[in-house]
Amino acid sequence: MSGPIASIDELESVIGKTPGAMHLKAIDHLDAGALRWIAAAPLMFAGFGDAAGMSVTLGGGARGFAQGTAHELRLPAAALDDPALARPGGRAWVRRPRPHGPRSQHQGAYVLLRR
Repeated sequence: MSGPIASIDELESVIGKTPGAMHLKAIDHLDAGALRWIAAAPLMFAGFGDAAGMSVTLGGGARGFAQGTAHELRLPAAALDDPALARPGGRAWVRRPRPHGPRSQHQGAYVLLRR
């Protein structure tokens, strides 16, 4: 395909159909589609919160700056505008808030979001 993609059908012809669970936005893990998206994305929004409230920060870097498995997302702390928001034991949300988001913790130069 050459030129810009102008429709969902054209996009799906390049990357395949969207898995049904991605439309529900209610899965409790990172599936293969989400992991491909994370590996290709140079930009992200991450929300971190606890009983005191929630804050959102921007993160980014070269494609692949964020890495993950089905139950863990690993972000370089230096890639977040405000890594201090990822307080140990707080909740974290990436892209879409869920009431039972993964726990966040700092581990050296990385922020780990674990389910």
